[in-house]
Amino acid sequence: MKYVRIQNFSKEFHSMLGERKKVFVNCDFKIDEGESVGLLGLNGTGKTTLCNIISGAESLTTGRVERNGTISWPIGIFSSLVPTLTGKQNIYFLSDLLGANKSEIFEIVKENSELGDDLNARVATYSAGMKSKLAFFLSLSFKFDFLIFDEVISVGDSVFRKKAAEYFRNLRDNSSILLCSHNMNTIRENCNKCYVIHDKKISQKYDMDEGVRFYEEIIKSKQSQ
Repeated sequence: MKYVRIQNFSKEFHSMLGERKKVFVNCDFKIDEGESVGLLGLNGTGKTTLCNIISGAESLTTGRVERNGTISWPIGIFSSLVPTLTGKQNIYFLSDLLGANKSEIFEIVKENSELGDDLNARVATYSAGMKSKLAFFLSLSFKFDFLIFDEVISVGDSVFRKKAAEYFRNLRDNSSILLCSHNMNTIRENCNKCYVIHDKKISQKYDMDEGVRFYEEIIKSKQSQ
């Protein structure tokens, strides 16, 4: 069975003044093949950092990561895009990098993103919504065993969110999903398990209802302070 596992790990950053900021302390995490797992946590708790660690974009301070399967980069609002290239050039560049058929990938992105002739314009000229569409459908045109999403299906206009949600649901039949969000409804609708990040710790892997209750308790405690 394919999986991603991180055991007894810690992560900290060093500021320019030499101060240490601890993000995770002695934590464990695992996602197995066939699971759709959500990451719940307040802003600033380390959700994006954990996504980056899992994908290999960031290293651990202590601990180790075991990856048995192919893993996407964190699919976020503008991830994977080079602003000085056109949309089409971005598609071709990433396809060449991953050894994929760039003509096939281009047609998939063109059909789903509905960007049309705008794919010939530089990404730097795109609106936020156009960047979201290109980044989302470009990233999902490649096959991975584990797909990492960083808030992306809860952004953009209503038309994009609806199409992204439908596309996302179809992906769950063929890939394992890790979805990062502070929106409980997004996690509840798209995941069958979840972790809650709080106070530099990662919870046990919860069933959705139990995990959401724990997260709601954290929110209530924060609001009462």
